[in-house]
Amino acid sequence: MRRVWSWVRDHDLVAFPVLAFGLGWLFYVPAMVLISGRPERFGWLIFFQTPGAGMALVAGWIVRHARGGAAEVADGWRRYLDAKGHPWWWWAAAVALVPSLAVAAGLVRGSFGDGVAQMWGQIGWFTLLALVPIGAMQLISSPLLEEYGWRGFWQPRLQHRWAALPASVLVGVLWGVHHLPIALAVGADPWTTVVGAVGPSVLAAWLLNAGRGSMVGPMLLHAGLNLAMAMLAPAGWAFPVAMLVAAAVVAVVAGPVQLGGRPRVSLAPTPARRAPDAGS
Repeated sequence: MRRVWSWVRDHDLVAFPVLAFGLGWLFYVPAMVLISGRPERFGWLIFFQTPGAGMALVAGWIVRHARGGAAEVADGWRRYLDAKGHPWWWWAAAVALVPSLAVAAGLVRGSFGDGVAQMWGQIGWFTLLALVPIGAMQLISSPLLEEYGWRGFWQPRLQHRWAALPASVLVGVLWGVHHLPIALAVGADPWTTVVGAVGPSVLAAWLLNAGRGSMVGPMLLHAGLNLAMAMLAPAGWAFPVAMLVAAAVVAVVAGPVQLGGRPRVSLAPTPARRAPDAGS
């Protein structure tokens, strides 16, 4: 056990994705086997998807604790509460950018997601009000469970070695691959799942750095992504392409400051205080 703990501490860049995949797929792969091709079993998805998403938090906790003990774990949680001093455009982008892209994609395609279409048929304009609490409820699911690891640890840790932009692309690709078993379980296109994760990953990295490490922005953006995918976005490639275009615009406009070679947020490879080996 001591050797494993030491390996996690000394190879944290690799340890996080290994743990996230290894632990998360303990839930995701059985979901794929049980549900794939059986729409009548889709209701079981939440029993696998939620704990599987939570394994990214567990992986982030393990690696942070191995690196710096309780102090580094607490620093990760502190960033979730960092909601002060951010400009209005930061909040607007975090809350509304991704849902707006989903609406734009729907206008281009001439159709929207089944969720919002059904709700509109039932309650009309009140749908716009109903989307607010639905989006807020998304915060307590995968944004809270996943962001502690992917954007709370791995993105700033990668930024210490690379520029934030290529780091965010790598995070997005592996974040998408991590969700492949769930995508296959519900019959989603695997390429759309992987490529579609890159755009929001770049946007989340932009908000992370613009917010000086605050996790509030990435969490709100993730909640907006969940809302868009569940309710607003049309099927197909229009929505992923819209997010990639937005990410490219952000990379050009804000990239030199927020996504360049000297990002505002990074984690050094060697912690200031090493955690003791497990079992010592």
